[in-house]
Amino acid sequence: MKKLGLYFTFLILFISCEEPVPAPLPIPNPKLVVSKNQVDLGDIKSSSKGHFRLKKDGIGVIKYTITSNKNWLVLDSKDGSLSFLADTVKFHVDLLAKDLIEAENTATLTVKSTINDVPVPDYQVEIKGKFVSTILQTNTNTISFGTIKKDVSAKINLKKIGLENLSYEAISDKPWLKLAKNSGTIASTDSISFNIDPTSLQAGPFEAKITITPKVLGVLGKPSVVTIFGIYDDTITGTIEGHVLTKNETWTGNVNLNGDITVPKGLSLTIKPGTIIKIKKLPTPLVINILGKLVANGESSKIIEFKSNETVTTDGDWGGIVSEYDLEVTYALIKNAKVALNFEKVSLSSFGTALPNIHHVFFDNCVIGILDLKSNLESTLKNLSFRDIYFFSLKFASTKKVNIQDCEFLADYCYIDVNVSSDNSAINFLNCNFAKKKFSHQTHLEVITGFKNNIMTASNCFQLAFDQAVLVNGNKFTATSSSSFANVNIGCGFMNRYPQGRIRAK
Repeated sequence: MKKLGLYFTFLILFISCEEPVPAPLPIPNPKLVVSKNQVDLGDIKSSSKGHFRLKKDGIGVIKYTITSNKNWLVLDSKDGSLSFLADTVKFHVDLLAKDLIEAENTATLTVKSTINDVPVPDYQVEIKGKFVSTILQTNTNTISFGTIKKDVSAKINLKKIGLENLSYEAISDKPWLKLAKNSGTIASTDSISFNIDPTSLQAGPFEAKITITPKVLGVLGKPSVVTIFGIYDDTITGTIEGHVLTKNETWTGNVNLNGDITVPKGLSLTIKPGTIIKIKKLPTPLVINILGKLVANGESSKIIEFKSNETVTTDGDWGGIVSEYDLEVTYALIKNAKVALNFEKVSLSSFGTALPNIHHVFFDNCVIGILDLKSNLESTLKNLSFRDIYFFSLKFASTKKVNIQDCEFLADYCYIDVNVSSDNSAINFLNCNFAKKKFSHQTHLEVITGFKNNIMTASNCFQLAFDQAVLVNGNKFTATSSSSFANVNIGCGFMNRYPQGRIRAK
C-alpha cells in the first residue's frame, strides 16, 4: 500500500511540473488587393471598356464603393462585398459626356472600403486614353463652274475622320441644283454627285449651297456647307427649231430659225445686238408670236436682222412678228416678211398707255410694214425707213394721237404708205420723206372710207401727197413748210449698209 501511495504522489508531482498550454491567437483582418493602379484605354471610342480586380487576402468581410471623377468614365457597378475570392470591376466610356475632350483624357476611380465594418484608406485607379471626335470632312467648301450654257455636273468628296460610325444627310437650297442622293453612311470615304439643271435658271450669276449634316451616335454634328456658284449664259445661237418658250430666252450670233416661236405671257425673248436671224421658208409662213415680250434692241454698229434664208427671196417668205402684248424693236432690219410687225389681234388695253418702242428700224421687201398699230395716248414713231413695201407701210387702227418723225417712205409702188383706219385720230408728220408713186391709184396718205374726224398735219415733209377725196366725214389735212429737197439724216440711220437702201427719195 505504501508503494502504491508513493506512486500516485510521484505521478501528481510529475503532472504538476509540465508547462501550461497557451490560449489561441486572434484571427488577423483580411487585406484588399487592387490588381491595377492604372489602365490605358488607348484610342477612346464608343466600344472602349476595361476592368480591374479587387481581391480579398484573408478571412473576413470587405465592403466597397467605387466612384469616378469624370462623367465620361462610367462604372458598370459601383459597389460590392468581398466575401469569397474576388470581384471584377468593369467600366466603359460615354462619348457624349461633355467633359470628354479632344486630347488625352484622365479619370480617377476611387475605391472606398471597410474591413469588418472598419473604414480603411482609399485606393485609386487611374484610367486614361486619347479621344478624337468623329467628324465629316469635305474636299472643298466652294465649287466654281465659271460660265455655263447647259446642264453641268460635279461631285463633292467626303471623308470620315475618327473611329465611330458616321451617317449624313444632304440638302440643296435651290431647286435647280439636284443631288444624286440625300443621305449615306461613311465607313471611310464617300461622294455626292450633283448637277445644275438650267431649265429654270435665270441668266447671270447664280449661287446655291449644299448642306451636309453628319450624325454620330444618333447626335447631329456640325454641318459642312459647300457653295456652288457661276454665271449662266442663256444665249442661244445656231439652229433653233420651232418651240414655245418655257422660260426667258436670249438669242445671239447667227441664228437659223426653222419653225414658229411663241413667247407666252410673262416670258420674254431677247435678241442681242448684231444677231442675224435667217428664217426658213415654210408652206405656212413662219411667225414669231409675242404674247409676252420681245426685246430686240440693236446698236448703231450692231444691227439686228430678221430675214429670209432663201437664196432668191420674196416679200412673203415668212409671216413676220405678231405682237399681242409688249415689244421693243430698235436698230433692226426686218425683211422678206408678209407683215413685219403685226398688231392686228391687239386691243388698246394690251399696250396700256403707249405704243411699243419702235425706232431706227429698216422695213424692206415686205407686204406690210406695220399693221394695225393702236394707242390710247400720244405716241411717237421716229427714224423708220420703209422700202419695197407692197401694200401698206403703216396702218393705224384706234389711234388717238401719233407723231411720225424723221421717217422715210421709199416704196414707190406701195399702195398706201400710211393707212388711217381710225376715228378721231391726230396724226402728225414731221421731217419725213416720201418717194413719188409710179401709179395714180397709189398714195402716201389715205383715210379709209367710213372713218371720220381725223386731223392730219405735215411739217417740213418732202413729196407728201394724198387724195383730196379723203377730206370727207370731218377728216382734215394741213401741210406747212413743205420741203423742196429730201431731208437728210433721217430714217433708220443705217440704210447705207445695205445696197437696196442706198436709193434715196428724189
